[in-house]
Amino acid sequence: MNTKAVLEDIMEPNILRYATDRIDTPTTVDRIDTATTVDCIDTATIVDRIDTATVVDRIDTTTTVDRIHRAATVDRNDKTTTVDYNDKTITMDSNDKATTMNCNDKATTMDCNDKATTMDCNDKATTMDCSDKATTMYRIDTASTMDCI
Repeated sequence: MNTKAVLEDIMEPNILRYATDRIDTPTTVDRIDTATTVDCIDTATIVDRIDTATVVDRIDTTTTVDRIHRAATVDRNDKTTTVDYNDKTITMDSNDKATTMNCNDKATTMDCNDKATTMDCNDKATTMDCSDKATTMYRIDTASTMDCI
């Protein structure tokens, strides 16, 4: 028997099987799996990063309005309605100019120089209109501050 021929018969199937395993195409496909590549650039994730709803929340117009609300500005400048019983007049601000008061979305303008709207503490009762109710101010001995609610 030819020893060389026997060895070739034994070795040849093993060599072919070993060569096939090394270049297995399914293994190669797994390394460049297209599904994995798509996950890396998922378009839904990109949209979430520039979500328009989130951008709108950052520049919410309601928040901006609250920051420049007239009532808040008046409070910061201490332009509340001050009753001065020594002068027997209502002093609205240091310049004695007309000041607009916003009471529940109804503007009421009072001017100390206007005889029609000047309030005198000698009166027994002086009425100011704040929204739908009438608030009555009675004369007291000390100065007081009123805020419309």
